[in-house]
Amino acid sequence: LTTTTMYQVLNGDGTEVPAPATAKTIFLNYLRPIYSKIIKQWFFLGLLTDVILAYFLREIGKKGGPLYPDTITKALIIVIFFISGLTISATDMIKALRNWRLMLFALTFLFILAPAVIVPITIFLQRIGLIQVALAKGLILLACLPTTISTCVVFTGLAGGNTACALLNSCLSNCLAVVISPIMVILSTSLLKDDSESPAFILSPGNAGTLFGGLVLTIYVPLAVGQTLRLLLLRSSSGTNALTLFKKRAGIVNSIIIFIIMFLIFCDTFASNSASDVGLTNALVLVIMLPIMHFCLVISSFYASGIRVFNFSLSERISLVFSCSQKTISIAIPLISTLYSNDPQVSMISFPILFYHPLQLTASGLTSSKLRTLMDKQIAQTGPVEMTQVNEDSIPLTNNIEEEEEHSTHKHEETTCGDMQE
Repeated sequence: LTTTTMYQVLNGDGTEVPAPATAKTIFLNYLRPIYSKIIKQWFFLGLLTDVILAYFLREIGKKGGPLYPDTITKALIIVIFFISGLTISATDMIKALRNWRLMLFALTFLFILAPAVIVPITIFLQRIGLIQVALAKGLILLACLPTTISTCVVFTGLAGGNTACALLNSCLSNCLAVVISPIMVILSTSLLKDDSESPAFILSPGNAGTLFGGLVLTIYVPLAVGQTLRLLLLRSSSGTNALTLFKKRAGIVNSIIIFIIMFLIFCDTFASNSASDVGLTNALVLVIMLPIMHFCLVISSFYASGIRVFNFSLSERISLVFSCSQKTISIAIPLISTLYSNDPQVSMISFPILFYHPLQLTASGLTSSKLRTLMDKQIAQTGPVEMTQVNEDSIPLTNNIEEEEEHSTHKHEETTCGDMQE
């Protein structure tokens, strides 16, 4: 064994020479790049674990199962917004609220640009007979939905984006969707061919109140509680230290919550029989159309927000990517229940959103890792001032700052054991 390692020894004249390697150090050096690659693919591995577990445990995680997935999902979403209120400063949210161009961009993209492209394509496919009327209704409803209530905020934080902007985009679009989305769906589905059962829906105060009340309990109450607790903790030095420590770990907590929600969604997907009612042609159209649709939303929102006239920062553009490309299932299911409660094909109407939801979560996990790499490169170029700003706006996945400080303190200890500990 003559291969050199990072262990250093001294010659008689005081010069350092590499020590001979042992079998243990060679084995550790071989495992180190493999370990590094596995860590970089943490989301994909977690997703794969979710799919495998959900396939074998679908009966306990499906709707109506012993895990009570509806209740758990609502509770986890409340926890996400409580964490957001606890970790995002009121100053950041006020700054984001003043950025009216960013809010207008997100709302225009969600309620005008995306439906203006998806709805005509859907109507065309239905008129030439490639998809059924029920699936066309589901695709139109999907195009008219607002962004996700919580996951757009989580993935924005994982990618190093501006979570305050993503949070405000989520709150504002979901509140407006209570009024805007039903009207858009009714007007668009009336253009479908042979649509003999168009939805008989009246935007009554009861319908709007039910949807808005759910949003208040899910979003605003936990957000206000988190902000209140944050202000109380900031009054003392010990509370400030605890809040700082929790903020560094908040990304890990949010990631665990996302994996639990995805597990419950996959369980219900595997246990559902709605896919059996979809013909082969319809299924192929959805399998091709929905991934292309999500990819186009991601690419167009990222590059359109980079136009100089908007003057958005990279962290703001990252928040727009997830806000504009994701569609919430929390508004979709109540809308389907209200609009199509008497439709015998309500399961097929729900199929596009049920298929798109796990698709967007999977794609967002991969997208967030790419955008995080892009954000880290910008941080390395702009220096520590930009890094402080980004970490204040985002929910970090790991304790990067602490690791860098530890590395800079012990960088003279160039040992294999030290590298494995990092």
